[in-house]
Amino acid sequence: MKIAITGTTKGIGKALKEEFEKSGYTVIEINRNIYDFEKPISMCDINLENIEVLINNAGHELGLGRSYEEMMVNDIVSQVNVNLLVPMLLTHTYVKQNKSGTVINITSGIVDDLRENSTTYYTTKCGLSKFTKAARQDLKDRFRFIEVRPRRINTDFHKTSKASHTRNSNFLIEPIEVAKIILDIANNPYISDITIKDHRR
Repeated sequence: MKIAITGTTKGIGKALKEEFEKSGYTVIEINRNIYDFEKPISMCDINLENIEVLINNAGHELGLGRSYEEMMVNDIVSQVNVNLLVPMLLTHTYVKQNKSGTVINITSGIVDDLRENSTTYYTTKCGLSKFTKAARQDLKDRFRFIEVRPRRINTDFHKTSKASHTRNSNFLIEPIEVAKIILDIANNPYISDITIKDHRR
């Protein structure tokens, strides 16, 4: 089986690549070193034919931890492009090129837990969450749409995010554990949405 994953160079994406390859999948990597995520329209030119699963994982938090008025305009635009427009257009390409399949959109626990100084990040992840729901409604006869909301994952995102420095680092989930769960989700037709979090929180 073939699977396409965005953002496989580190964190959850890297763990996803390794876990799916161990399970016999051929992984197509869609990363910024090859594709320009700042130009979302370029996603329409990617060949996704005969891909069973598309995982929209790539995202970033530039500006997270700053009040909205202090954010750089370029960071706002970049978050909207990478966190929302790229997944939407890549998904559009995918459903146009295939008769059926599965789309897994990785959002964030922030969708359920709005925090201070996270306006743009929160907005883009909520947008991706709503997009997943709406696309599922439109295409439910041919495609599965799944939202995964990871909370408190031990990645560079957590380490660099100003918004997370005061939180208890003892309750972080390793990316490989998230990847294993997403592999199960991809192979389980009865799961639609799931939040991944430490049971102690």
